[in-house]
Amino acid sequence: MLGFVFMYFIGKYFYVLAEKAEKTKSMMWLFAILGVISYYGGTFMGGIIIGVFAVLFDINIEYYPDFAVTLMAVPFGFLLCGGFYLILKNVWRKKEKETLINDEDILDANL
Repeated sequence: MLGFVFMYFIGKYFYVLAEKAEKTKSMMWLFAILGVISYYGGTFMGGIIIGVFAVLFDINIEYYPDFAVTLMAVPFGFLLCGGFYLILKNVWRKKEKETLINDEDILDANL
């Protein structure tokens, strides 16, 4: 149930980010879905990292409840998702600034 809440809010934030960048409706949905996929990809990679560390340091992680292991992997998902969000935000901001600079040059050239 916690996953559905995360999916909703992550999708919503990516959708709003794409909306602010003036993307088309289908692109907004695509980036919302990519945001959710990045979260679950991060939790998957976090689970693999936790498993590797458990083997390397001889930790008996198999005796932990599944929910506890899932909670250990959640920060990895948020880190990857947040990183993807910041990358998109910075790329779209740079494109917006370039567009504004080009528009100002065109206006100045007409004088």
